[in-house]
Amino acid sequence: MRLSFSTRRFGVAVAVLAAGLAFGTTTSSASAGPDGGQSAAAATALASTLRAQTEANHLSSQEARSLQGQVDQVVARTGGTQVAINRVVWDGGDTLIPLPGEAVARELGATTLAGDVYGCHYYQFCTYQTQSFTGMVDRMSSCTWHYTPSWFASYVNNQTPGLRAKFYDHGKHYLAQTMEAPFHGTTSFGGDTYWIVPC
Repeated sequence: MRLSFSTRRFGVAVAVLAAGLAFGTTTSSASAGPDGGQSAAAATALASTLRAQTEANHLSSQEARSLQGQVDQVVARTGGTQVAINRVVWDGGDTLIPLPGEAVARELGATTLAGDVYGCHYYQFCTYQTQSFTGMVDRMSSCTWHYTPSWFASYVNNQTPGLRAKFYDHGKHYLAQTMEAPFHGTTSFGGDTYWIVPC
């Protein structure tokens, strides 16, 4: 198993204690205060959202802590911002983590859109931990280099028809490319891929 690491370091602000748990959130330009840190209002609003989602999904304190630990790892890997108990938004995409006891990662409060394939929206390229399109999912929405040091076993290429995603190793050496969109399937390159260029 590979160890994931972050290529960038971002400041972390600790939000208000909610339901006995400390939820960590990263700063973003939308919520940054004058000193570059996250504003107290934004931190309080996020803590309230996280508390409500924890309660609505009937998570125990232990389950919430475990889920938050996974979110913190994604934040460190992507430099992104936590926006839900199981979702991190980052430059060019987002990551969804399954809730405890669930196999499929889902965006809380969202409805299925026309053209969605295993939760991968149209114009996105998505990777999944398992061969059955379950587990943590990274959803990429931009044609840039995406750092993805986490193992994946399947993918959905739900981009504009004809586009192919390309996989690269740690040194950005080309490994393989996907089938043309629209396509979904498994891959044996998920353990060696560190970078993806979706299109």
